[in-house]
This record gives sequence, structure tokens and C-alpha cells, in this order.
Amino acid sequence: MNGENMREILGCAVAALLLVGPAAAQSSYPDRPVRLIVPFAAGGATDVVARLIGSELSKAFNQTFVVENKPGASGMIGVDAVAKSKPDGYTLGVSPGTPLVVVPYLDPKSPFRPERDLEFITPVYDAPFILCARPDLPQKTLAAFLAAAKTDTREPSYGTVGIASVNHALHEEMARRSGARMLHVPYTGEAPIMPALMTGQVDIAFITPASATGLIKEGKILGLASGGPGRVAALPDMPTISEVMGWPDYSAHTWTMLIGPKGMPEDVTARLNAATTKILADPEVQSRLAKLGLVAMGGSLADTAAFVRSEAKRFQDIVRLNDIKRE
Repeated sequence: MNGENMREILGCAVAALLLVGPAAAQSSYPDRPVRLIVPFAAGGATDVVARLIGSELSKAFNQTFVVENKPGASGMIGVDAVAKSKPDGYTLGVSPGTPLVVVPYLDPKSPFRPERDLEFITPVYDAPFILCARPDLPQKTLAAFLAAAKTDTREPSYGTVGIASVNHALHEEMARRSGARMLHVPYTGEAPIMPALMTGQVDIAFITPASATGLIKEGKILGLASGGPGRVAALPDMPTISEVMGWPDYSAHTWTMLIGPKGMPEDVTARLNAATTKILADPEVQSRLAKLGLVAMGGSLADTAAFVRSEAKRFQDIVRLNDIKRE
């Protein structure tokens, strides 16, 4: 074999290695622990479900998925950390809609743009909010509360997970429709709102069933109405806001999404989507979520993209109608 033939063979071998190398590296994902950033305080529904999903992904991939809480700025700090991470699939996030479809579109100084900087991998759960109130609230129904909020000299207060959050937008839409006047009190997540409600620091708040149901049954907070569109299975006697107020098109619900930084390898994104969707289709996982008042989602990457576009439009319309500002 002459030298020229040998060079040709070596050249082909190198080319083959260059083609196989990245695929081999990607197929071994993950070969070290994966961070799952939650952009709100520990203890809320997003955190609880992120830990459940992280545990199931650990089993599916035979690798550790570690939850890390990064609260602040209506979830923007945690999601920004995901957006700015290396797009290799080793830093992911589990985020509700606030920093994905509301805040970045209100703030011209937003450190990231969702469509430019994030991969939307899989929707995790959907849940109606429950409109909760402090236990000693004089009005025991939603209709009575909103009627009083039109005329009381003291503006009732509502707690949210942050300025320009989904919760904030939904409260303002309820106030606009009813003519009520209310004072916004932002927190760093759902978990710190609960003691504020129980001690009367705020009058009302939209809370997920996972956090609210037990406290309502124990009488530590009041449950005025569910966000709908249907009633909460664990609280079947509680009416929806739509039923009480006669607003057929009003729905107050929340959801979470598995996300990553833009530019992740396509096969890694696809594998994460498939694994998460499979986990969410498991009857045992669905049952565990249902006990928290949550509905498992999942879906293809195309379905995920369509869902995010739809929700972004919905909340941008609410923000515009209520003149909500990021300030």
C-alpha cells in the first residue's frame, strides 16, 4: 500500500470520527448530574412538582437531576440563569408562565427574550387557581367581597408571586370586570403568601390547589372560588369564578414548563421531551398530581410550541386591557 492510499484511508477515518463523535457524545446524555432550576421559593406547587419530575427523570436517565431554587423578580432571575447557561442540556428549568409569557414582553430591559433565548421542552401541568382569603375576612363569598371592594375606604390587598406575574394579571382582570379597587402586594413565590394569608397580612390571593386545599379544609384560610374552567375535584362544593360572577370567558389557571437554553442539541431536547411526556402519561404520576389538584400535560415539541404561542397571546391581551406595567 503506497503512501497516497494510506493518506486517503486515514482521511476517511478522521472524517468518520468527526461525524460519529458528536452523535456518540449526545447519545451518552446525561453523563453527569443535571440542574433543574425553579425560579420561585421552595415549598410552592412549582417546586413540589419540579422535585417529582426531577426524581422521575433521574430514574429514566439513570442520572441525578438536582432541583435548585433561584427566586426573585417574578421568576425572571431563575429563568435568566437557564437562558444564559451552556446549551448542553445540563442546566434546565421548571417554570410557570409568568417569566415565559408575561414579564419579558412588558420590560424592554428584560435580560432575555423567551423565543430567542429559551427552548420550550414540555408542558408539565395545568391547574386552576383557587381564590383564597384570610380566615377572618368579613365577606364569605366572592360576590360579597368584590361588591365591598367597590366602596370600602380601605382597599383590600391581594398577594401575588411578583409584579406582572400571571397572578397579578388575573387579579387585575377580575378587578376590572367587577369594578373593584384592590392593592397589589408582591411576594417571591407562592410559599411565602400562605402565612401572609393565614395571619391576615393580605386579604386574598390566587393559590394553586396543591398549596391551598389542605389549609382550606383545616379552616386556616378561606376558599372563595376556583379559577375554573371546572371545579376542583378535592373541593367539589366550591363554585368557579365564572359561575359566581357570570363571566363565561374568565378562567384563572396556571401551568409549568420544562425549559432549557436555546441551542441545545436537537436529540437531547427530543429525548427530554419524550421522557417527560412518558412520565406525565404514567397513571401513578397522574394520580400524584391529581391529589395536588394538578392536571398532567406533556405533548410533542410541536404541540409545546403551539401552546406557548397561544398562552403568550392570551396574557398579552390581558396585560393590554388592564394597562399592567413592569414597575
